[in-house]
Amino acid sequence: MCNMREYVEAYAFRALEEFTRKEFPQALRTLSKALAMEPASDLALLLRSDVWMATHHPRRALRDLDGLLERHPGCVAGYLRRAEARLAMGHWKAAVRNCSQVLAQDARNTPALHLRAIVLVDRRRLPMALEDLDRLLGIDPENFEARIDRGFVRYMLGDLNGSRGDLIRALDLPASGGPSRRSAARLLRHLRRMQQLPLPRTG
Repeated sequence: MCNMREYVEAYAFRALEEFTRKEFPQALRTLSKALAMEPASDLALLLRSDVWMATHHPRRALRDLDGLLERHPGCVAGYLRRAEARLAMGHWKAAVRNCSQVLAQDARNTPALHLRAIVLVDRRRLPMALEDLDRLLGIDPENFEARIDRGFVRYMLGDLNGSRGDLIRALDLPASGGPSRRSAARLLRHLRRMQQLPLPRTG
């Protein structure tokens, strides 16, 4: 039994290297060999779900993840990946439920907090999204993407000063450039222009 497990792990690690090189068909073949030897292998099922997601097959990923969680109900990573797969299929309520299952087992799981916040923003549940982002940044205050996301949520909720503070801090973080950084910079410029406008006269 020990030798069988070692063989399965060897196949799984080979598949991980193939996945990293984006050799997806070969990774699937390698993982099929691993799962033929041990159909309940959590490592092989998780990896194969990653390959399915990378090749835009969320339904196949979900099938693997359902099988994984049936055999390993305590696998936190499985619930998080299932949330990602369900979100890719447009099942946002199920995605939120899976994130909540992760957080019930690990209240400080920042990827689950972030994913749930993103879904809630998309569904315009802004106060709930803000609560998740507050929790996330309380755990990881240097999280660049979450800091930007909270800046956008605060802006949508009308908290211009809070939004401006988050965006300034995010842009000061040592993060790489990209669309998020450019969008944050544009919103910050917009906020600065808004806050320079004269207040309307009353009375």
